[in-house]
Amino acid sequence: MENQMVKNVHLKDHIRDKNHETRKNDEIAKLKDVTNRLIYREEKVIILKTDLEENASCQKELNEGCLLSRNTDLRNSQTLTGKSCSDRWSQFPLIPPISDFKPVAERDLDEYWNFVENNSLLPYFKSSKVPDVRSVTADNLVNLINKRAEMVMQFDIIDCRYPFEYNGGHIRGAVNIFEQHQLVKYLFVDEDLASVVNRKKLLVFYCEFSQQRGPSMYRFLRNFDRKANQECYPNLYYPEIYLLDKGYNCFYKQYKDYCEPPNYVPMVAESHTHELITYRQKQKLH
Repeated sequence: MENQMVKNVHLKDHIRDKNHETRKNDEIAKLKDVTNRLIYREEKVIILKTDLEENASCQKELNEGCLLSRNTDLRNSQTLTGKSCSDRWSQFPLIPPISDFKPVAERDLDEYWNFVENNSLLPYFKSSKVPDVRSVTADNLVNLINKRAEMVMQFDIIDCRYPFEYNGGHIRGAVNIFEQHQLVKYLFVDEDLASVVNRKKLLVFYCEFSQQRGPSMYRFLRNFDRKANQECYPNLYYPEIYLLDKGYNCFYKQYKDYCEPPNYVPMVAESHTHELITYRQKQKLH
């Protein structure tokens, strides 16, 4: 009898602990969901410390020149097989430097760099929220779209949001690229690099608020471009890159007629919760 009573007590304790653990996990999940909603509904984005450290580490490696040295055989195969100070680049194709297509004499480097820094094609400013990138206003982007037919230089508008956000409404003519490997393929693999050098292409990035995903893709492209051209600094394939200030959220309010379709689906839309989880998990795999 006593043994049976002891067993019953243990069983009740086990069930109670199990229920407590389940409630705890449910509370944590709800807290995460509420936190995400507050962040984006109040137009605030938390930039994780790990992202900042990774970007700083990458920049340090670029400055010290300790990334993989360029190898002709590797370049021809378009594949990285060795290890560098940072393995983050090993998943991307090895891109030849711009000097392979259009050598620039050393005496011309200072003049070229000054032109890139002081003669940008779009008027830009440094936002207090993302001071390390060139930000442009919605007005300037609309002017660019209106002059597309007149422009000699081509330009692309890159929407860094998830596909369900893009499909729900995006800036006219924008392409949806939300993963780094997609950007590399679009700008360096699918493109004729010799043609890019001769005509130059202007790029404008944006996400929902242009505070996290857009700036991250902007920084990635700049670092990747620097890596490809580390032997002929300061040349770049894409020197003219910009970020749309305040993102699609602000643009849609001002220029709804320039959106296709004229609609706005927030990242945290309840009807797309499953898709949001899926795309976030997919990004972590790359």
